[in-house]
Amino acid sequence: MSPKTLLTYWRTQVHDTKKPYLWTDAEALLYMNLAYFEWVRLIGGLRDSTSSLAAITLPAGLDTFQLDPKIIRVLSARDTVRGLPIRVVNSMMPEGLNTSVSRVGQVRTLIFGEGESTLRIIDTPAADTPLKLVVRRYPLEEVTAASDAFEIRDEQTEFWVYGMMQRAFLKDDPGTYDKGRSDRAMSQFRAEAATAKTASENANHVPQAVQYGGL
Repeated sequence: MSPKTLLTYWRTQVHDTKKPYLWTDAEALLYMNLAYFEWVRLIGGLRDSTSSLAAITLPAGLDTFQLDPKIIRVLSARDTVRGLPIRVVNSMMPEGLNTSVSRVGQVRTLIFGEGESTLRIIDTPAADTPLKLVVRRYPLEEVTAASDAFEIRDEQTEFWVYGMMQRAFLKDDPGTYDKGRSDRAMSQFRAEAATAKTASENANHVPQAVQYGGL
């Protein structure tokens, strides 16, 4: 479903198909992008191993690396020179971690989540180290009126009308404001996102390289 098609569908759902519109196209596009990014957040991000965000080089001598803020999680990493996997540790589960000592040498472990979009590197790389990542991320770009598609399957986009409604019915205007409809739309949006996340997890349940605790 293209953004233009979704906009048309949304207008039919909120009975706003005749000009002058209650919500301008610019307002509707804003609601669409907010719903798009919120949906992706709720489903845990878009899995990516092929975009430019998934290829990084850790500079020699530095023990931290700033990722693109679009990255939500790092699932796995591989040293593309040595062809070896790099352990990825989630800092939210720190039990057993011993990170007080980091030598200079070959990268063994990446700790994700200590700072926003930050990787801590163990050991500090002695040489520039290119890595290939598998990540979950936000969309690369917001959509515009000229966009052809979203970075997500068509069967999910129809539910974004609820996210758009949630914001549209909070517009401060007597003809549009309806807190009750906004709250109901938000609940429906979150419920549909939870269903989509569960379905995706069940369909793609494979062992991940992320490890918790222990170096």
